[in-house]
Amino acid sequence: MRFTLRNWIMLGVFAALLVLIGTPIGYVWFGMSNSGGSGSMSEAVKLRPVVEAMPEPTETSVDRKAETVGIRFPNGEWVTGVTKDSHGLYSKWYGGGTVVLKDSRERVRCFFGHVCGVGNFMFGGEPASLDEFDAALAKTKFAEQPWP
Repeated sequence: MRFTLRNWIMLGVFAALLVLIGTPIGYVWFGMSNSGGSGSMSEAVKLRPVVEAMPEPTETSVDRKAETVGIRFPNGEWVTGVTKDSHGLYSKWYGGGTVVLKDSRERVRCFFGHVCGVGNFMFGGEPASLDEFDAALAKTKFAEQPWP
């Protein structure tokens, strides 16, 4: 088969379309196939000093950009911390599913599980105390991890 100028142009257009369509699809596929993080001790160790330095929350708050949350219960107790979204692109590699919490009893704890959304560690309902929060947390699939 003899290639004419028209054949070369058509081949070039086809190749350009393949790159333009294939690259974003490949990027999204690769990114999504690497989401679904379920916790990382190395990420928790990095977050621990950050959480230890966090002030107690003045009210219930979520800072989606900083992945931080804070809850003040009606009885005055509180919990605050950092959560890493399990659904983010490449979350397997960036600690997705890691939750580090500090509470008014001066405990700093680490949990691994599935975090649906940035700054999310509420499990339904509105706990009235830290004990109720701990009981709700114990009924989830989050597993408390010992610190190294």
